[in-house]
Amino acid sequence: MYISNDTPVLNRHLLELKSALGLKTYQWMFVFGLTPTKWAKMAQDARQALLSQQMVRDPRIALLARWLDAYPDRLPNIIGPQPKMFYQAYCQANRSLTLREFSLLLGCHETAGYRWVTKGSPAAPIVTNILSILCTDTTHTLVGNWINWRSMAIEEAQLRGIPNLLFIGSWQAPIKAAA
Repeated sequence: MYISNDTPVLNRHLLELKSALGLKTYQWMFVFGLTPTKWAKMAQDARQALLSQQMVRDPRIALLARWLDAYPDRLPNIIGPQPKMFYQAYCQANRSLTLREFSLLLGCHETAGYRWVTKGSPAAPIVTNILSILCTDTTHTLVGNWINWRSMAIEEAQLRGIPNLLFIGSWQAPIKAAA
């Protein structure tokens, strides 16, 4: 709990709360409905010594910040699963999926899956968002979503001139020899 009950929400509380919740800037802006310009101004105010002690001007932001400080588990589901968690859940459903295939089907370099799962490297925000969309509470639905995603990814690769994505191992279309 970063916001005390005996003070209004201060500018500095916003940065502290963002950090405590582990949100990226784009996630924070999404939750609070902020434009990049507005968030930049608020963050700047929060970093300046004098302004950091001033209360947040917008009561909607202050109310939501206080709520999320008190109930961090009520954060909207914008923090997607880490690739390692998704991969393990899929594989526990007795499904075969190589790390290479996993990363290629997410539109990434063929070695990304290895880095995510074995090294704990972070994925790009768009990958986390994709996994958030695909991930569900039930294993059956997660598997079904991945099967549909796989089909869609292979179709997209073919439409881009990549006849066999999983064999070629790259989203770069093969260069055709000049006739």
